[in-house]
Amino acid sequence: WENATSHLTYALNRASTRPLQVWVKAGHYVSSGTDTNAFIVPANVSMYGGFEGTESGNYDLSLRDWQKNATVLDGQQQQRVLLLRSETDGQKARCDGFIIKHGVVNSAFTYGGGVYLQPGSCLSNCHVDSCTAAHAYSNGGGIALCDAEVLSCRVSHCTALNANSGGGIALVNESNTARVVNTQIDHNQSVFGGGAVMWGGGEFVNCNFIANTATQNGSALYSNAYQKTSRLVNCIVWKNRMQRYAFSQLAFGQ
Repeated sequence: WENATSHLTYALNRASTRPLQVWVKAGHYVSSGTDTNAFIVPANVSMYGGFEGTESGNYDLSLRDWQKNATVLDGQQQQRVLLLRSETDGQKARCDGFIIKHGVVNSAFTYGGGVYLQPGSCLSNCHVDSCTAAHAYSNGGGIALCDAEVLSCRVSHCTALNANSGGGIALVNESNTARVVNTQIDHNQSVFGGGAVMWGGGEFVNCNFIANTATQNGSALYSNAYQKTSRLVNCIVWKNRMQRYAFSQLAFGQ
């Protein structure tokens, strides 16, 4: 730890030997660049937050406490916070134990204001908060994923309001097997799918949709995954509401 860099982008860019773990000490991290993404986790790299900075370097992840040692990635309302990459040879990225906030996407067909997950990548034990999909053709204020996994996370206070959909989470069109498991989705806002939208196939398992808002339909979840399978399994849907029309908390199209 005494030789650790304070520049997270630099550390991730130097991740040339893979598979690799990047351990991140508690603190507040921003990007000095102006690219679409503040931080990119390359394929076959796993990034873990929640370290105090005194743990021994024996790669024992049980030494950290990601709930106590807050590790914040901040998009500063200027960039998407995080992109998790994958490669066609099966190499995937993972991010675990972070608070991800103040991200934004503001161009057409760019998804996930907080995080975008390419196929096979995984986001776990993270809190995505106060992120935005601001363009009329961008979805997923908090998270957008394609055939990837979101595990044991919370997504809150995210928005997609300019004719967009999926205030909290969006499963994009190309997705067939995306999974969101043991995740709380609360206090998000959108036009369709205040909590989440499923344009592609996938499932939500053991998730809580709480106090999300939509202006048109599907205040908790809106699904219109044409000729694909959408599943909602053992989930709680509670206190989600419509702003404009008296349609349902759950809305399913084709």
